[in-house]
Amino acid sequence: MCTVNEFLTELLSLQQDGSGAISAPANWQRPPLLEVRAPVDDEVDRLIEALLSDGGEKRHAAWHFFIGAPGNGKSAAAGKLYRQLRASDHAIVTEDGTPLEELEGGPIPYVVHVREGKNEFATAWLAQDASVVRDPFAQDVDPANDLIRLLEDAWEEGVSLMVCTNRGVLEKAYRTVQLDTAKNRLPWARALRHAEGGEGTIDKLDFHTRATRKQDPRPFDFDTFGFSYTAVDQHSLLIGHDLFEQLLKRAVESDNWRACAPCRVRQHCPFHANKEYLESTAGSASLSTLLQRAELLSGQIVVFREAVALISFLLAGCSRDYSTSSPCEWVHDRAKEHDYFALLSRRFYASLLSSYAPYGLEHNDSIRDEQLRHLGSVCRELEAGSSASSALSHVCSQDRISTDVGIARLLGPSEAFSALDPLRGPLSEDFYATWDAPPDQLGKELSDNPIVSSLEQKCFELWADIERQIEKSPKETVERFIHARRWITSYTFRLGAFADDAFNFAEELDAVLETVRHRGGTSSPEETLELRRMETELGDLLRTRSGRELALSRVVGLGGQWSERVLRPSILPNSSETHPGLAVSFGEGSLVILDTHILVWLKLRSRLNLQLVSFPTHLLQAALDSQVDAASTSGYAYEDNYVALRIEDADGRVCTLERVDGDVHVAFIDNELH
Repeated sequence: MCTVNEFLTELLSLQQDGSGAISAPANWQRPPLLEVRAPVDDEVDRLIEALLSDGGEKRHAAWHFFIGAPGNGKSAAAGKLYRQLRASDHAIVTEDGTPLEELEGGPIPYVVHVREGKNEFATAWLAQDASVVRDPFAQDVDPANDLIRLLEDAWEEGVSLMVCTNRGVLEKAYRTVQLDTAKNRLPWARALRHAEGGEGTIDKLDFHTRATRKQDPRPFDFDTFGFSYTAVDQHSLLIGHDLFEQLLKRAVESDNWRACAPCRVRQHCPFHANKEYLESTAGSASLSTLLQRAELLSGQIVVFREAVALISFLLAGCSRDYSTSSPCEWVHDRAKEHDYFALLSRRFYASLLSSYAPYGLEHNDSIRDEQLRHLGSVCRELEAGSSASSALSHVCSQDRISTDVGIARLLGPSEAFSALDPLRGPLSEDFYATWDAPPDQLGKELSDNPIVSSLEQKCFELWADIERQIEKSPKETVERFIHARRWITSYTFRLGAFADDAFNFAEELDAVLETVRHRGGTSSPEETLELRRMETELGDLLRTRSGRELALSRVVGLGGQWSERVLRPSILPNSSETHPGLAVSFGEGSLVILDTHILVWLKLRSRLNLQLVSFPTHLLQAALDSQVDAASTSGYAYEDNYVALRIEDADGRVCTLERVDGDVHVAFIDNELH
């Protein structure tokens, strides 16, 4: 009978297919497993008082929207609001009057009502997910139309309102209302416009300016309402905030791991080893830095749902591996069968950088097949029943580890973490000298390194036994050794990346990250100089790709000194609060979020003296398109000097128009000047 840590089983519920992945009325009764104080909680505290009537004394209601992408924590805010209202003895019921705590499965209610004290009427409505539809079986279902109906009903009833909605639903609802002349001048439509346009709060709107008013037998309703909203997708959990580190700190608290103390296989448990490293300052900082780089590289903020799912995966493994067992039982089974490389595949560095290729084997099918052929021949020559033979046999069978671990946007084979994998880029000679050393030597040299656990030490011993077997046999020795080293270093190089901070693109991303961290603040002279240097390099690169003239269309190009000066790129570090990267403008108009890959390649080109032909052309397309948009609205036709147009007709003849001192000079070119 193995020791079971129930906390790890609970952690599995936070994975993207778990019951705790999505906050909903069904799991509002208790706080989240990893609850931390977030900026949105300040808004929840304010709403507790603002939504209520204080027994009929207060005549001013509150309308509030929580807006963001899926997984940003909107519904979690609604859950916290629910728990605080229940703690004050307010009833939260469905539209038919059923208390929320009595719901047993079934559909999630679209709207719940808040009844103050013993009142039988609602003071406030909570729509915990207005991004779904009220009736999924109705004809022509549309979340935006349901949101509009909700706002109409709440205004008609004269109640406070809290709405959680995805930004896309809000934008569609706004567009629909704007085209409806019967609705677009009503007070609630004004609130919708403020939310969609990011125009801030509205202090006071009158409920009762409508022409006709529904007669309501209730003893009380509000006279006016104020509107506000929170854009929960505007801030990173990592860059400029420590919310991810707070979540991780909650997960690795000692109380959650007391059950592991008497476990007889703890020394070989990857989850306990992950906990031991990630609770250290160095471990927490290392993971946080890697996630910040991944966020920049992906161009998309890591949301709450992804953050807690990632922590769950690192500390409890993948639920698909367990069937009906728990993480602890899985570890005991693998240890009992000497399947040490399955356990090693769930160490944090392997989970983050190669979850799609378990057992450290190649992701490429043909290379993996060749690897397995050579490793299988070595396995058959090892002493039967030995730890090395048993462990390697499991590698060759490849039947123990799931590759479907969730969070595919980050962990997939072509996604952000994969791009940061040290195996994807050049490595220094010093790195090779350390992490490509013989396994027994590595074990000795890393014996005091906190990142190396007893599980790694066990695997160093097994690898050493395997390499000794290869050396004994003259059969395909070189090929066997090459494939064995490729397999071994798939682990050791990724371990070394965390130990030495030797990730791909690390230096370039950290330079960009430093600029992003100061977004909204004052840049130092050095940071300003670096931005100007990047602007110059980007401008040179765009001119090289677009030719002498900027292609306004397939047959028209804009050139001249004026366009080069006015349409030069300008990087704006303070312009994008909702995006983890930087923005670039061209002239006074067009603005585009710059793909972080462009900045990375610019810095790589500068550091490694790369040729322009090495630059991935597709990365520049968004910047080129934005530059063309800016040129189209730049007013070049009204400039007196240094503006030129190059026009090509259907027969291939070229006409150039150049403006000098207000005069236009025309020339026709067809292989020679006419």
